[in-house]
Order: sequence, then structure tokens, then C-alpha cells
Amino acid sequence: MNLLKYEILLLIDRYRKVTDAAAALNMKQPTVSFHMKSLEQELGIPLFASQRGRIHLTPAGMALLPYARQMLRLQEDALQVIRDLTLQASETLVAVSDSLPGAAIVPRLLSGFASHLGRKLHIQLQTSSHEQMLASLQEGLVQFAFTASDEELPGYLNALPIASDRILLICGASHPLADKESVPADMDWTANPLLKLPSSAYLAQYAEQWLAEQGLEPALTLELPDLQSIHTVLLGSKAAAFLPESLIQSLPLPDGFVTRLVSSGHGRLASALQYRCLYRSDIELCPLQQEFIAFVQSSQDKEQL
Repeated sequence: MNLLKYEILLLIDRYRKVTDAAAALNMKQPTVSFHMKSLEQELGIPLFASQRGRIHLTPAGMALLPYARQMLRLQEDALQVIRDLTLQASETLVAVSDSLPGAAIVPRLLSGFASHLGRKLHIQLQTSSHEQMLASLQEGLVQFAFTASDEELPGYLNALPIASDRILLICGASHPLADKESVPADMDWTANPLLKLPSSAYLAQYAEQWLAEQGLEPALTLELPDLQSIHTVLLGSKAAAFLPESLIQSLPLPDGFVTRLVSSGHGRLASALQYRCLYRSDIELCPLQQEFIAFVQSSQDKEQL
């Protein structure tokens, strides 16, 4: 179903400018103008009129407006019904998570739900950035998203707390940072590197904040693609890293490793983390989604007792 022309009609009525309508649709202005002309030709009557640099709907356009709204609403309702039926038929839970809760907390939560459900369930879990998660939720590509971000959410999303966590420094017992709150002035960064995730990750930003508070610019930091890579390098080197406590507890670490809470001072990023489960509040949830939300709420109640 392609009702783009009618969506453009609504946007022209709202913005009165082709450029603004094009921006809202992430399209080029000539493309929007083409669809406007195409709709007029299709219906055989002028729908748009230009006046003093602004576009207005003609009487025919105004008469068509409520029907355009209804068609778009019906399209969304129909697509949602199909999405729900597809998910119910396959008993599939589709979720996305950012790297922090996705390292240990979310897999454990989903595994617990599957055991609780007591019937066949297919779970799809992906990882992505916070922005990509919100886009996937809005487009209906996933049912749930898990995030460590405390940013304000769009009005169409609900958030459930699922777990608390904190960032710890982990290193070998012989590492200069193993039992010192501050960094030794003569520390050899080449022999004792700091492992980091890509700069966009929360842990990497936290590490940068801590180093800045210490007034340090390490001679050697190793940037690795994911948390599993950091774990692998830690086991075979004299490196240090900042990791979530939930991940550290789930890793098979040999004796001799030290974990400790390192103060981040009064920086913007905190060591304490609160993970949340996000889902849409503007659509009707299928039975499987409702069961999962009830399971998450029940799990939280048990932790608080």
C-alpha cells in the first residue's frame, strides 16, 4: 500500500511549504512536487494553490483532507494487524539492545522469560546504538529495546526498569591500578595499556572522563570492537579496562584479577547504571508482548522484596 501522495497532502496542509514537507519525509523537493502534480492529474482537479510564497489547499484539497487522514490511519491499523498476526503465529520475540545491558543482563532476562513461558519461543536479539533502537521501535521492526541511556524518551514509548549495574575497573593483581585510587606518576602505559571501546560507546566516554579528571593522556590505549574482545585481550595481557559489573560476574576469569569501583568525580557520566526496557505505548500489544512485560514487572518486584 503506497499512500505517499495523501501523506504529502496532509503535510502541505500542516506546513504550507513544499520544502518543509520534503524535509519531514526526508525527500527532495522536486520529488514531493512530482507527487503533488501526480495526485492532481490522477483526480483531475487542482488540489494545491500558491499564494505569497506559501502553498494552500484548494476547496477540493480541503474536501479530500479528512479522507486522506482516514486512509493513512487505516493503512497503519492494517499493517499493525499483520505485524501482530505474524508475531503471534511464529511466537517470536524481537528485541534490540545497546552493548551494556546486552552483554549479560538482557540475555539472562530473555532466557528466564523463555523458561517461564514453558512453550516453544524464538528470540531474536540484536545490538545497536540508542538512536538506531528508537528508529527500529518507531518503524515496528522490533517489539522491545533495552538501553542504559537515561535520555528523555519520545512520548510514544514506555520504559520499564529491568536492572541496576555499575562500571568497575578490572585488571590483573600486578597492574599499577590494582590497589590505587589515583594513577602512579611513573606508570608505564606501554606495558599496562588501557583497553577501550569505540569512542561512541558509553564505556569509552566514561574512561575518557576518568582520564581527564586524572589529567592523563595515556601513551597507549587499545580500541577494540566489542566487550568480548576486551575480555579476550584482558586474559592474555597486563591491560586494564572499564566494564559493567554484570558482565564481569558472568565471565570466566582466572585467579589474580582485581575489580574495583573507581570514582568518576563529578563528571557528566556516572558509574551507576539503570537499564530500561522500552516498548511502544501507542499500539495494542500482542499476547506475547503482554506476557513479557508482566514477567519483567514480576522480576522487578521480586528483586525489591
